[in-house]
Amino acid sequence: MERKSEKGVTLVALVITIIILIIISSIGIMSGKGTIESAKYSQFMHELIELQTKVNELNQNGDTEIGRRLTDEQKEVFNNSVITEIIYNGKTEEEQNKIKDGFRYCNKAYIKQQLGIETEREYLINVEYRYIIYKDGYEYDGTTYYMPQQVNGTLYNVEYNNKNEKNGDFEINTTSEKDKCKIEITNINYDGYINDWQVKYKLSTSNQWNTSDNLSFYISNQGVYDIKVVHGDEIELGTKTQAIVFSDVLTDTVKSDYVKVGDYVQYTPDSVTITDKSYTDLISNLKTYSGNTDSTKNTTSTLIQEKLNWRVLDVTDDGQVRLISEMPTTSEIVLESYNGYNNAVKLIDDTCNTLYNNSKLASKVQNLKTEDITKHMTTQPTLSSETFSLANIKYPKILENEEKQIVKNSTTNNKLGVSIQDNFVTGNDTSTTSTLNNTYWNQSKDNKDYFTDNKYYELFINIESNDLTYWMSSRCVYSSSNLAGFYVFVLYSGNVGAINLYLSDGRGAPRNYSFRPVITLNSNVQLDVSDTVKDGTSAQKAWIIK
Repeated sequence: MERKSEKGVTLVALVITIIILIIISSIGIMSGKGTIESAKYSQFMHELIELQTKVNELNQNGDTEIGRRLTDEQKEVFNNSVITEIIYNGKTEEEQNKIKDGFRYCNKAYIKQQLGIETEREYLINVEYRYIIYKDGYEYDGTTYYMPQQVNGTLYNVEYNNKNEKNGDFEINTTSEKDKCKIEITNINYDGYINDWQVKYKLSTSNQWNTSDNLSFYISNQGVYDIKVVHGDEIELGTKTQAIVFSDVLTDTVKSDYVKVGDYVQYTPDSVTITDKSYTDLISNLKTYSGNTDSTKNTTSTLIQEKLNWRVLDVTDDGQVRLISEMPTTSEIVLESYNGYNNAVKLIDDTCNTLYNNSKLASKVQNLKTEDITKHMTTQPTLSSETFSLANIKYPKILENEEKQIVKNSTTNNKLGVSIQDNFVTGNDTSTTSTLNNTYWNQSKDNKDYFTDNKYYELFINIESNDLTYWMSSRCVYSSSNLAGFYVFVLYSGNVGAINLYLSDGRGAPRNYSFRPVITLNSNVQLDVSDTVKDGTSAQKAWIIK
């Protein structure tokens, strides 16, 4: 039996057809929706471009006052980490506050009327930094956009052909007061449209910049500063270096620790020639009063003015800065026997004064004394409390003038400290009975903790060539029950001690050592801060005084 063909549409075929049509329709709808979203995003980007172009123009012309200040509610936008990472990146807290305070609210009507741009949104704008924020954000393709910087750098800089120069010049004026210094920026030389400048400044040794919105401000810390004049992040008129001191009197700068103990200072003594009377008198006195008769010692060829470097030692009680030579001299003074002891203090001090005085800058020049060292020691040297009565001793005549020493046949009042001598003394004598106190002491270079500051350990003990021995212009007596020695202090290989010139049994010996001048500067000596490279850290960067 023959079957007939089925001409109708089966239910299964109909269902399949409907499903296919639904799929095709969905694709079309999704495609249309994507096209609409893309168009809206493009319109948002076009709006940002127009607005950024206008803000850039306002920035270039210096027209920063637009819109109105933000309400507290609007300021909540600064809690958005996406936004703050853009506007605060690399900025100090002071700069961040300035950026935040610079934003203004602009609604659609204001933007249209004042900026000539039709927008569908309201914006927060900071003209000075050229920032635009759409606080509600625009979400597209999984990202929420608040600012042009989220898109790319070129959108932020579109139509921004900065007409302002990037650099210029300015002058710094300083006015020192008691405990601060006024800084004024004047004569800004700049070819552009900017008039609202900022000043950034920092100590040259610091990495932290400070900001002043005023061209006149105060600094409360002394030092060498880097100073620059800027306009936002866009323009910087170079960086200048300026030394800031509240007083240019050297004593004040040392007391305030601007110039520090151990700093190098440029000090040049008056020139000395071998024909100068002061010099010929010195050589003559050395031959007469040193106790040494060797014609090759203490001469114009063995005692010369050397080029020494100078460092800050301290400030005296009456407010005078003292300098000490960085190293001992290579020239040597020879002292011998009882006359060497008699006149050691005066001869060594006179030598320093003759060779290293500056009549304009110095009030006193002498050699290093024991008191200069003990002044800066935390623990004072221990002297023996034992007293010795010796019979029939030979002694240098100056012993009759010394404190703590009693010579029976002497009627001179005891008055001289171990580092004091105003007049020359000659000769020796013999005493049937004498009462002597030990004034000798020593200090090992290993006891660096004895000093109030490690800088003094460096100055006195740990000098570069501490194998040298040099005189200190201070006497001392070292006695036992049967013999006394008459010594002069020396610093040898970094240790403080003394060397005998004469013994109570009549023996004497020549000693030849270098010396170390100490300069007391006049209280009115000033620090010259015009050369900001000078910071006292080395002989090449020694502070300049005048």
